[in-house]
Amino acid sequence: MSGREYFIMSTHKETASIEKKDNATVSLHDNHTPEVTDLNIKLANPLAGLSHEQLMDDGKQFAESHGLSDLTLEFQKGALVAQDPLAFESLPLLDEDDKNALRREITHKWDQPKVLYYLVALCSMAAAVQGMDESVINGANIFFPTQLGIDPNTEDGNASRNQWLLGLVNSAPYLCCAVLGCWLTDPLNKLFGRRGTIFITGLFSFLTCIWQGVTNSWQHLFVARFVLGLGIGPKSSTVPVYAAECAPPAIRGALVMMWQTWTAFGIMIGTVMDLAFYRVSDVPGITGLNWRLMLGSAGVPALFIIAQVFFCPESPRWYLTKGRYRDAYNSLARLRHKPIQAARDLYYIHVLLEAEKDISVGRNRFLDLFTVPRNRRATLASSVVMFMQQFCGALIASWGFGMLNWLFALPAIWTIDTFGRRFLLLTTFPLMAIFLLMTGFAFYIPAESDGQIAVVALGIYLFVIAYSPGEGPVPFTYSAEAFPLYVRDIGMSYATAMLWFFNFVIAITFPRLLGAFKPQGAFGCVFGFFAALFFVPETKALSLEELDQVFSVPTHTHASYQLKAVPHFIKRYIFRMEIPDLPPLYKHEGSIGAKTYLPSGAGPVYALDWCKTTPPGQQRTRSAFRLGIGSFCENYQNRIAIIGLQDERVLVEDDYTDYPDFVTLCEAPHNYPVTSLQWQPASAASFAWTQRAGTSELLATTGDALRIWDYVGDGQAAMSNYVGRQATSTGHSLSMKTALSGVRSAFFLGVQAILSVPQQQSKGQNQSNGAPITNFSWNEKMPSLIVTASIDTTCTVWNIDTSTAVTQLIAHDREVYDVAWLPGSTDIFVSVGADGSLRAFDLRSLEHSTILYETPAPKNVPPPSSTPSTTARPPTSPLLRIAFNPSDSNYMSTFHMDGNDIQILDMRSPGQPVMELKAHHAQINGLGWGTADHPLLASAGDDCQVLLWDLANYTTNGTSPHPSAGSRLNSPRPDIKKKVITEPVMAYTAPSQVTNLAWSPLIPGFAMNAAQTTATGEWLAIASGKSIKALKV
Repeated sequence: MSGREYFIMSTHKETASIEKKDNATVSLHDNHTPEVTDLNIKLANPLAGLSHEQLMDDGKQFAESHGLSDLTLEFQKGALVAQDPLAFESLPLLDEDDKNALRREITHKWDQPKVLYYLVALCSMAAAVQGMDESVINGANIFFPTQLGIDPNTEDGNASRNQWLLGLVNSAPYLCCAVLGCWLTDPLNKLFGRRGTIFITGLFSFLTCIWQGVTNSWQHLFVARFVLGLGIGPKSSTVPVYAAECAPPAIRGALVMMWQTWTAFGIMIGTVMDLAFYRVSDVPGITGLNWRLMLGSAGVPALFIIAQVFFCPESPRWYLTKGRYRDAYNSLARLRHKPIQAARDLYYIHVLLEAEKDISVGRNRFLDLFTVPRNRRATLASSVVMFMQQFCGALIASWGFGMLNWLFALPAIWTIDTFGRRFLLLTTFPLMAIFLLMTGFAFYIPAESDGQIAVVALGIYLFVIAYSPGEGPVPFTYSAEAFPLYVRDIGMSYATAMLWFFNFVIAITFPRLLGAFKPQGAFGCVFGFFAALFFVPETKALSLEELDQVFSVPTHTHASYQLKAVPHFIKRYIFRMEIPDLPPLYKHEGSIGAKTYLPSGAGPVYALDWCKTTPPGQQRTRSAFRLGIGSFCENYQNRIAIIGLQDERVLVEDDYTDYPDFVTLCEAPHNYPVTSLQWQPASAASFAWTQRAGTSELLATTGDALRIWDYVGDGQAAMSNYVGRQATSTGHSLSMKTALSGVRSAFFLGVQAILSVPQQQSKGQNQSNGAPITNFSWNEKMPSLIVTASIDTTCTVWNIDTSTAVTQLIAHDREVYDVAWLPGSTDIFVSVGADGSLRAFDLRSLEHSTILYETPAPKNVPPPSSTPSTTARPPTSPLLRIAFNPSDSNYMSTFHMDGNDIQILDMRSPGQPVMELKAHHAQINGLGWGTADHPLLASAGDDCQVLLWDLANYTTNGTSPHPSAGSRLNSPRPDIKKKVITEPVMAYTAPSQVTNLAWSPLIPGFAMNAAQTTATGEWLAIASGKSIKALKV
């Protein structure tokens, strides 16, 4: 059994049923979201959809083309692991040492090389230098304004002027950061690398701190502090990125959080330095020695940064951008325990960089921050949290209590991912407002009273305690994750520049505001609460695709929803009123999305289907959650298996994370690749075979022949006349009843019965064996009938009760790829094939077929000549799959081989599709309709996307595409114009390409309770690589 993987794909179960979904839900997202999501998909996993052979070839080519031939095997292993880091157990190329290293990486994530922790110490010290640069000025403010002639409390009429000048001097570094420093980050990093940039900024910090200590005028001090901004701005943008690029993914988030934590520590140390030098007296020739030492002290830790930075490895990503692949590998080898980890990470960084190059062509990333709605909302949210970090009054709290700021920032390492960013902001802003009010109004207490100092100190203590776990660490973390990957660097630079700009505004205006409004006006936390409420969505524990959904919701929609949420919260949690939950704002809210199964075999899973019936005496829930799966390998090592979930609560409960994953119930070998697998229809219980089998169920597979299997579930008696049964300790067993092919029908495994039927001979085909079968359809109304499609251009109708072929039709000019019975009919079926046509057959009239649709002729191809010619017919695009809409069987869906569009056809209007669905970005591999009550169309393909389409929301010329059922082939419909649909209602991104899918059925009579009679119809199974995922919709 595989480890758990959970994905979110669903609406909440309390929302309206799927076919009656509110149109507002579908229209929540802007039209740019698919484009941004596609970019994120390319960057989220560029290796998705590649086969193991392609990955190994690519790993070998990567090593040989970049001077790493001696490490070819390591990069082949690394490429395989990079595609799916959690699936390494099934990779035969890895030896036990490799697997042990990867296992320990998961179970002991803090077990890292000493070099990495040395690098972490460097980054922490750089953050501490940052904090000291910001805080030492607070103590110096007590002394230097008087000496330099800008005393804000002077009574000579220049108080207002001096307040502005003092603010200008204090804010000079932040002005430089906003207008110059942060924007130098990119060119400095490109030229000198991460280490070089940190060295340069550390050098600026050291020199300018000394410079500040020797100034003798406010103008001179202003220039020195302005240049200090060149040491603050690029460092604040570079160090978190440097740590993130060198750290393994398991601890990357915690290391990024360390920036704010150790900046708070530096603020505390700066305060300690202010206290240490507060009472230093002047010496002959030096006036104001105390404040000069305060300002100069921040330069001392910068010397340690300068001295040790080049002992740390350079960022491997930077080496790759310079084409220095050997250096990049050596750097990662120092930062990882084993070569396979270094090779995996280096290879993956390489493919990410290549994807970024492709994406950046023709795009202006800075303009995309404001012109793409999804990016614009992320920019707005990041600006709000950066703005409020300064305007909430934090500068007041930094007057002398940096220690509390640091200590109470430490718990945020755990709370920020446990409770969420938005929760921390909305919880701490009201508390900060209360404590600042207490601090401000304490100044009404007479100054000569000892009570004033006590109340002010207490208010500031409490303020810092509220600030440190909320508005302190959230802005940098939030900004780092809110932007799509392709604009993340420029977005983070913009957010950091906004931070320093607002810091400059606060610093320059605060002395004047304090003089004009007194301390009672020094807070904006109430405004911050409402800004976070209306403009800052939650980003905790969301994937890139889910963040796209969050930030694609228009701002006014988000704000209006929050206006409803506030009174709802008060009624429910304060007044304890029994009221229903609000409908979810985002599509991903509600249930956990996926259960995962990883077969023990090496082959990829292709065929799959849900069990549709329940034998007497069995729990319906267990049977309803069983899947038949089959592998597709171009050799004879294929297998079929029955898997299931033994805990029926997964069907009806929203949160089932603690319930077991899929387990294998039984399995059997299948000598030919499994092209299709289906369980008997729900109505099969009334037919002969199932009656003979008593309590068993039937399963059919195709490959070289049509095979019928007998499945006996837990607690059922095995049939004594079946041989070759594969049983497990659970009591489940699977045996083959018969195998039918185009040339003979035989009860295999000891049952001797061979029935010959006529067969169309394909060129070069062995006469003694039937042609491979590509797909089949089991008749739901008469389950004894199965129709198969074959590569020999024929369709064969079988009676499995008598093990005979009813008829065989030459269906197409070339291979037939799929076939489907018309719902409710025992006479009509349709087929598609390599000749690009969709044809309908009526068993009551076998002389001809009806062509419902043909692939249009390729453009710029001349029409065929009327005179005889030996010229080959123009190539056509084969049709690969066909499926009927169960709620209205007039409608069918199909797609072309290697195509990424879906055609919706109406049997009453042959020749022209009525709808075309266009959203996939690579070839489609499978599609399927949901149940008649929930007729969503699901499609999936090589772009790793599973898309759900609700076609009931669209009309064509004022007519619903789902009129009353019952119209058939001979009911013409007026010609209608094709409608192109580009927006699915839901999307799910798999870790690799999706080869097939299957909806769970609604089992008649199934009920957990009166309110949950159709729970099983909400699941979609997909085959993705070697794994099966069951998605709760």
